[in-house]
Amino acid sequence: MLQRRMRWLLTVSLGLLAGQAFGQAPASGGSGVEPKADEILQRMSKCLAGAKQFSFQAQDMVDEILDSGQKIQFSSTRKIAVHRPNRASAEISGDVLHERIRYDGETLTVLDHKQNVYGVLKVPDNIDEMLDYVAEYFGVIMPLADLLFSDPYETFTHNVWLGRYVGLHQVLGVKCHHLAFQQEGLDWQIWIEDSDQPLPRKLVITYKAFPGQPQYIAFLGEWNLAAQLPDSAFTLEIPEGLEKIELKRIREAAGTGRMPVDQPAAEESPGN
Repeated sequence: MLQRRMRWLLTVSLGLLAGQAFGQAPASGGSGVEPKADEILQRMSKCLAGAKQFSFQAQDMVDEILDSGQKIQFSSTRKIAVHRPNRASAEISGDVLHERIRYDGETLTVLDHKQNVYGVLKVPDNIDEMLDYVAEYFGVIMPLADLLFSDPYETFTHNVWLGRYVGLHQVLGVKCHHLAFQQEGLDWQIWIEDSDQPLPRKLVITYKAFPGQPQYIAFLGEWNLAAQLPDSAFTLEIPEGLEKIELKRIREAAGTGRMPVDQPAAEESPGN
């Protein structure tokens, strides 16, 4: 038996969802964050916020803690596309997941190929409110969603109390600024490309509030900030034979989830 079984729901894994705060005062460049770290995070956020259509891929790994204390790691690949202000899509495949997700400005559709089920949910008409609604509706927070918000800087720094510049380090051969932040229950690190396109290349979240302090690790690449994405990219044709169920039940049907990736909303993801 796993020490803490969580159900996998929307692996939108689009990011570090804005959720319910711990009540900490936002740092947002305050005295607890080194100016250089703050300035680089702002540049990255401005770059993402200015991209009206973009896509990227994430290769991620997440720990699950057994009762024995051993960490078991599971991996997945995520392909994300965004058309601001009100369209997004995700394709997720990996050790335990095979899902397709579409947001068309009105509804969120989730198709689980492993369970042969799908669900549709009426949601708000912009990405920011949709992500907040999903967090409230399902009670989960997903790493990577901060990258989709209209103001990523505000979302990332909302509950940060300490931030530092670590140095110039390599991520798969790309020179990056390595930043480290702390907030209630979490340590997180981000590697931002040292170029005229300061894009995030790696993210590590350490969940200190959970037994064994599991980690979520994502390598980000295949960035396209000038993607031309048709409306058809954000709709989903449902194959014959799939059962339509309430989206909340997909969380149950999906079986064991990977704890840090869809933690309860009472826990925080970076910046939330």
